[in-house]
Amino acid sequence: MTTPGDVPASGAAVRAGRIAALAWIICVVMAVPSAVFLALGPERSLPGDFFGGVSGLSQLVLSLAFATVGAIVASRVPQNRIGWVFWFTGLVAGANILAYQYAS
Repeated sequence: MTTPGDVPASGAAVRAGRIAALAWIICVVMAVPSAVFLALGPERSLPGDFFGGVSGLSQLVLSLAFATVGAIVASRVPQNRIGWVFWFTGLVAGANILAYQYAS
């Protein structure tokens, strides 16, 4: 049952929601091996290591938070560019953490 204020979703809005959901899933998939690499990380802490240990875990949580907020905003209001910026930031931060943890 629809109310007079309801507007059916257009094809572009549905597509944007799917893209945002896919990007969020990619971030979660990148977070899993990053967490494993963090747990299995080097035995000693390197000086100036910004992405290892507790700092690496906080960066991982940060990337998931950005991706989650961005996916929610971008899927509900595709015209809002801030949502797309948020999920892109989460995606890039997740890729950065994964690459760093794999390399170390």
